[in-house]
Amino acid sequence: MREFTKLASALMILLISSAFAMGQFDPPSNLTASVSSDDVSLNWLPPGGGGGADPQWIQWDDGSNSENGIGLTAGGTFYCASHWMPADLFDFNGMSVTQLTFFPYSDPAATYVLKIWTGANAANEVFSMDVTSFTVDEFNTFDVTPIVIDATMEHWFGYVVTHGEGTNPAGIDAGPAVQELGDMISFDGAAWTGMSAAYGLDFNWNIAVYVDDLKNAAPAQTLVKSTYPVSNGTFVESGATGEITTFNPGSTKELTGYNIYRDGVVVGNTSETSYSDMDLAAGTYEYCVTAVYDDGESDCSNTVEAIIEDNSFASFEDDFDSYNAGEQLACQNPDDWTTWSEDPCNANEDPYITTDFASSAPNAVVVEGTNDCVHVFPNYTEGVYAISFDMYIPAGFDGYFNTLADFAGGGSTWGMQVYFYAAGGLVDAGGAGTANFNVTYDAWFHNEVIVDLNNDWATYTLDGEELVGWVWSTGAFGTGNLNQLGGNNFYAGFETQDPKYYFDNYLVTEYVDPPACENFDALTVGGLVAEQLGLPWTTWGGTNADDATVSDTYSNSPGNSFVVDAGTVDLILELDEEPISTGTAVYSHYMYVPSGFSGYFNVQSEPTPGEDWVCEIFLNDDGSAYVMENTNQTDFTYTMDTWVFVEVDFDMGTGMAQVWVDGTMIVEWNNPFTIGGIDYYGADTGGTPMGYFDDVCFAWEGPPPGPTPPPENLTGPDVVVVGSDIDLTWDAPSAGGWINWDDGENAGNGIGLTAGGTFYTASHWTAAEMAQYIGLSVSKISFFPYGDPGATFKLKVWSGANAANEELSQDITFEADVWNEVDLTSPVVIAASTEYWFGYEVTHAEGTNPAGVDAGPAVQGSGDMISFDAVAWVSMGSEYGLDFNWNIQAFVGMGDKGSVSPISKPTPVINNPAGNLTSAIENGTATGVKSPFVPQESKELLSYNVMRNGSQIGNTTETNYTDESVSPVGLYTYCVTAVYDNGESECSNDHIVDVITGINENLFNNTQVFPNPASDMVSVKSDIQISNVKVYNNTGQIISNEQVDTKLYQLNTTQFESGMYFFQIETTEGVISKRIIIQ
Repeated sequence: MREFTKLASALMILLISSAFAMGQFDPPSNLTASVSSDDVSLNWLPPGGGGGADPQWIQWDDGSNSENGIGLTAGGTFYCASHWMPADLFDFNGMSVTQLTFFPYSDPAATYVLKIWTGANAANEVFSMDVTSFTVDEFNTFDVTPIVIDATMEHWFGYVVTHGEGTNPAGIDAGPAVQELGDMISFDGAAWTGMSAAYGLDFNWNIAVYVDDLKNAAPAQTLVKSTYPVSNGTFVESGATGEITTFNPGSTKELTGYNIYRDGVVVGNTSETSYSDMDLAAGTYEYCVTAVYDDGESDCSNTVEAIIEDNSFASFEDDFDSYNAGEQLACQNPDDWTTWSEDPCNANEDPYITTDFASSAPNAVVVEGTNDCVHVFPNYTEGVYAISFDMYIPAGFDGYFNTLADFAGGGSTWGMQVYFYAAGGLVDAGGAGTANFNVTYDAWFHNEVIVDLNNDWATYTLDGEELVGWVWSTGAFGTGNLNQLGGNNFYAGFETQDPKYYFDNYLVTEYVDPPACENFDALTVGGLVAEQLGLPWTTWGGTNADDATVSDTYSNSPGNSFVVDAGTVDLILELDEEPISTGTAVYSHYMYVPSGFSGYFNVQSEPTPGEDWVCEIFLNDDGSAYVMENTNQTDFTYTMDTWVFVEVDFDMGTGMAQVWVDGTMIVEWNNPFTIGGIDYYGADTGGTPMGYFDDVCFAWEGPPPGPTPPPENLTGPDVVVVGSDIDLTWDAPSAGGWINWDDGENAGNGIGLTAGGTFYTASHWTAAEMAQYIGLSVSKISFFPYGDPGATFKLKVWSGANAANEELSQDITFEADVWNEVDLTSPVVIAASTEYWFGYEVTHAEGTNPAGVDAGPAVQGSGDMISFDAVAWVSMGSEYGLDFNWNIQAFVGMGDKGSVSPISKPTPVINNPAGNLTSAIENGTATGVKSPFVPQESKELLSYNVMRNGSQIGNTTETNYTDESVSPVGLYTYCVTAVYDNGESECSNDHIVDVITGINENLFNNTQVFPNPASDMVSVKSDIQISNVKVYNNTGQIISNEQVDTKLYQLNTTQFESGMYFFQIETTEGVISKRIIIQ
C-alpha cells in the first residue's frame, strides 16, 4: 500500500472550511489514564475513533497509469475492485471513505458505476453511484457518501464498467499485481478472481479511496445489490505504451500531533496516541488531550483524573520551634544532633537556637564563629533520601553546608559541599566547582539534596532549580567510591571569610516504592476482590457474578485471603495492560486446599480473558497435582491443609518457563506464548473446588532499551575571554551499519536443487546477538543472485524460534551476478529478546544454482540456514556438507518512528522435485507452534541536551549551540547527549573551554608546553617567571597543583591515564592555559 498527498475537492474544501469556522476540529477520544508510582500513562484514540492512521489515500496500484487498460475482446460488462482484508484496514477502523478515484482509459463512450462492497466475495453492496461525467485518460475523483470502515470485515472499492468491442476502458498500472488485492475482477459481482492469476494480466486497477476521520459518519448500510447483464469472453490489455499519467491529489487538513493538558495547562506534545507524564508530586491531576491540525486545534477529548499517592514518609523532621531560644541545639537534643567532635554542649561547636530570623516562627538555628554541628544518618547503603532545609544569610556574611557519605570527624568522607560567597556560590559535587550560582541575601531560600543509593545518583536543587547531578559515590571531588549516606554538616569556618547563617525546617524524607504484592488484608471480609480492588483485578465476564470472595477462614499473612469455591468464580489478575513478550517475569502466590477439595489456576497469554492458556496448575482433592503446558502433563504431589508456595517464572528472551512448588522445580518448558493474566477459576476437574489464595505477587523486568547512540565529534574553542560566547558544534549519531555472517564476497559460486524447485535461505541472529540493536530498524537487505536471471526471489524477514513469525515478504526484481541492495517497503523494527532471520525464498529451474554464497567456512547455525518449508530449518554446512555462508546482509540503523504490523505467515511453497535436499520434509519435521509478533517502537531522535559541568544548560534540534556571555573565569566542560523518544544517550566526547580574564599574546606566544602528545614527561617553558602550574583532567578535576618559581617546569606524567589534560600556567604577567594529550 502506498500513501499519497491528500486530495481536496471543492466539496471537501467547503466542508472542512465550515468545520474550521465552527471550531469543529475532530478531537481525540477515549482518553484513559493509569498510574504507576509517580508517573501517569495516558492513552487515547485518534480523532474519529479510528485505528490510529492519519487521513490519507489508500490503494494497491503504484499511483500511475502507463497508457494501458483492460477490456473484453468483444465488449460487455465487468466489475473491477481493489480488495482490502481486515488486517489491511486495522489502522483505519472507524474512519470513513469519502472519495474514490479511478482512471477511465481511452473510451469516452464507456459507462461506469462506482461501487463499494463489504464482506467475503463482495457480498454486501453499501454504495452505488452512476458516473454521469468523466474525462478519459485522467484520474477522475468523486465524492462519495461517507462509508464508515468496519475493520472486522473485508472491503471492496471499485466500479462496474460497460463498453463496446475494441476498447479497454479499465485503467491499470504497470504492475506487478498485488494478487487477490489490487487486481480483483468479476463478470457478475459474485464470483471474483485475481486478474493476474486467472488471465495472466499482471497489473493493478487504477483505483484509490480517501479515508478521512469525519465525525458522525453513519455505519455502512447494505443496499439491494444491483444487477447487470452478465458478459463473458476474454480479457485483454490495450498493449499500448506511452506517457505515464500520475495520480497527484491535492491536500486536505493534516493532523500534526496532540497537545496534552494537565489541569488546563499544556505539559507536552506528541505525534503518538500515548504520553507519559513523569515524576509527579503527590496530588490529584486532571488531563485532557487535543488534536493539533495544520489549521488549528480541536476541543479537548474527554477528561480523566489521576491520583498520585504520597509514597514517602518523613523519617526525620525538625522545625526547632520546641527548643529554648538562647540555648544550644545539640545540648538540648543530643539524640538527633551532635557536633564535629561529637561533643554536644561544646562551647565552640554547638550552635544556638535563635528567634532573630525564622522561616517558620519562632525559632531557627544560627551558625557562626566556630560552630560545627552534624545530623548523623545510620550509614544508609540503600534507599532514596531527600534532605531539605531553609537557609538565610544576612548581607555581608557567608554560608556553607555539606552532605557526608561517612561521618567520622576529621576522617569523614564528603559526598558534596556548597559555599555561599559574596562573589558567587560554588558547588563541589562529583568534581571541584561543578556548579556556580548567585547567592540570595536577607531572604530565606530552600535547599534540597536527593541521594538515590539504589542507583548511585544524587542531585542538588536550590530554590527549585537543579544545579547539578552526579554519581553519588564519587564524592565531592569525583575521586571517591563510597555509596553510603552518613550525615549533614553545618559548619561556620571552612574557607568562609565571615560566616553567619541560619537554617530552619530541616526534613529528611525516605521514598518507598509501593508494594508489588497483594495480601488482601485491607479488604472487607465477605466482600468481593475485583469489586474492592479494581484494575488490574477483574473477572472473566466483567461483572460481580464471577468475582471471588474475601475470606478470613485461612490466611498465610495475618488477616485475609480469597477463596475460589464454586464453578461460577472466575477472577482475573491482569499482569499488564498489554501482553508481555520481553524481559523476565515472576508470578507467585500461596495456595491452601482443604482435604477433600481441589484448587486450580492458569496463566493466560493475554490480559483479557478467552485467549490461549500458557499453562494450567491443577491441585486435586486427593493430594495429587499436575501442570499442563503445550498439551504436556507433568505430575507432582502437594500437602493438603497447609499453605503451598507456587511460583511461575518466565524468561521471554530465551522462551523458557518454569513452575516451582515449595522450592522444587516441577517442570521447565519452551513457552511460545506471551503472558498477560492469571485466571483463578473454580474448575471441578480434580474435585469440588475450594482453593484459598494469599500473598499474590508479580514482578516483571523489561529488557534494556538497547543502544541510544550519542552525538560525535563535539568541538569548540579552547580558550575564550570571560563574557564571550562559546560556539559548540557536533556530528549527529551514526546512522547505522550492515550486519552479516558471510565474508562480503561471492566466490563465483551458488547453491541450488538438483532438479530445480523452491527453497528458503536465511542469515540467523540470536536475541543476544541482536540486543545491541533493540529499537533500531532493518531498512535494507543486500544479496547476491548467482547465475540464473530466470529464477524468482522473494525477500523475507522472520522472527522467533525456527523463524516462526514472518515479519516481511517482498517481491523483487533483480540483476544476476551482482550485489542487489533492496530497500524494504516496511522496515522491520528490532524487538527485545527476539531472534531474527534475514533471507529469501527462491524458485529456480533444473541445472541452475541461484543462491549466492561466499568461499566459507560456514558459521554453522548462523550464516548457512536452509529450509524447504520455512518451518524446519537446518545448517547447510552440518546437514549437507556445503561449507559456505549465504551472501545475505542486513542494514540496521535509525528508522522513522513506528512499528511493523505482523503479517500472516503464508502456506509455504514446497516444490522440490527429485532434489537432493529433501530430508527435512521427508522426516516429518515441518511442524511448530507459532508465537505472535509484538512490535517494538523504533528510536526517534528528538533533540540534543547540551551539558556544562554536568548540568543541562540547553536543548536544541540543531547540531550546534551557543553558550552566551560565559562567566566567571574557570574551566568549563561541555558534552552533548542525544534525546530519543525512549531515552537519552550517554554524553558525546567532552570538550573543555578555559574562560580567562584576557589573552596576553606575548605571554601566550612565549610559553610552551611540550612534547605534545607526551608520554612520561611534560615540560613547561616560558620567557616569563612561572609561579604556579595546575593540571586538570578532562572532567575538570584538579590532579596536580604546584607552586613554583622558575622559567622551566617539568612534570612526570607516567601515572596519568591516557587522555586530554589542561595545564593552567600562572606567571608574573598573567594566567594562560594549554591543552595537551597524554598517551
